[in-house]
Amino acid sequence: MGFTELCTAKGIRYRKSLDRTYRYLEICEEEKPVAIQLFGNEPEDFTEAIPIIFDNDVLAGCAAIDINMGCPVKKVVKTGAGSALMGDIKRAEKIIKAAVLVAPVPISVKFRKGTDPGSVNAVEFAKMCEQAGASMITVHGRTADQMYSGKADWEIIAQVKGSVGIPVIGNGDITGRESADKMFVHTGVDGIMVGRAALGDPWVFAEILGNNTSEPDLEGIVRIMRGHLEDSVAHMGERAAVKEMRKHFAWYIKGMKGLAGINGVRDRLLRSTSYSEASEILDELLSAGATDLAEESAVSTT
Repeated sequence: MGFTELCTAKGIRYRKSLDRTYRYLEICEEEKPVAIQLFGNEPEDFTEAIPIIFDNDVLAGCAAIDINMGCPVKKVVKTGAGSALMGDIKRAEKIIKAAVLVAPVPISVKFRKGTDPGSVNAVEFAKMCEQAGASMITVHGRTADQMYSGKADWEIIAQVKGSVGIPVIGNGDITGRESADKMFVHTGVDGIMVGRAALGDPWVFAEILGNNTSEPDLEGIVRIMRGHLEDSVAHMGERAAVKEMRKHFAWYIKGMKGLAGINGVRDRLLRSTSYSEASEILDELLSAGATDLAEESAVSTT
């Protein structure tokens, strides 16, 4: 199951239009089932935004509405949304109840271990979500002030799983099949969520599912990068797509440290401004990598 990017319920409510947010909400048949992910701090925002979403024929095909009450990013938290709601459990409850009343699909909720080490309330929050009508919850085993640093606390996820009857999804430090298996054994969760581990490593899902045991070779990675670029251009136009792809190029290249001159190629990709320029640099990357591998093979043979 996939989730769209975060989108503001308030923005949808007051614009009365999906024009500016549709790119972040859009779903397609190939990625279903998918949940539309919203954030906000006012119950009324969800009461009005959700019907607007379901007036759209495409978005009405989503499997669930996911309310993010765990995002630790400052621009979200300062509005009283995201993980800030873990410190205002009554408001969070009102938001979930409001969403449940108007949504024609299940409501899921994401949250964290707590806001900080002195305010760990994931179990209490989970019980509230269930009582308010949420059909599924996702728990990230870090506090909000940790952001993504340190180690995720899987024990708190296990405690949440033991405290509610609805499905619980575990999140935090899942990087492949081994860690996924450990999460299931340690916590007893019903499912797992993979986030940052997929950046530059989209084949991680195949590995977790047991469909693939190794990363693709350089040619395969470049082919994936090119396909990602082409699909992005087709979806959002050349200028926006190339700009968006820069960060993805950096993530893809992060694991290619053995190639000579890789930093130069990376820097040029991160400055690319057109499809043709980025495509040419990808050709150079593949050619340089093939040369490096050939030289490495010759050295090992002699």
